[in-house]
Amino acid sequence: MKPVRILVVDDSVVVRKLLSDTLSKEATFEVVGTAGDGRIALAKISQLHPDLITLDIEMPVMNGLETLAEIRKSDRKIPVIMFSTLTERGSERQTTRRSRATPAARRWRSSRFART
Repeated sequence: MKPVRILVVDDSVVVRKLLSDTLSKEATFEVVGTAGDGRIALAKISQLHPDLITLDIEMPVMNGLETLAEIRKSDRKIPVIMFSTLTERGSERQTTRRSRATPAARRWRSSRFART
């Protein structure tokens, strides 16, 4: 079975590296590329033809919601997993409306990591 070809899109170098390294450990996944913003991602999608895209919501230049809208104009079937450590209130509703998908949000609270 061929591995799922993934494009990782996030403006944080650390998150791109962490996500790419984690996904690459699984034989069923192949990270074919990364992008630091939506415009770069759109160019790489047409070059790399990924099977799946991980997409940060909050990014400079072109954010995840704008990028998703552009992706959907050309390819309505490619799966996109959207996530962010920091999102503005209402992004989840906008994501759902634009993509007809359920967003997976990473919500971190400093209290979860505080010592007791």
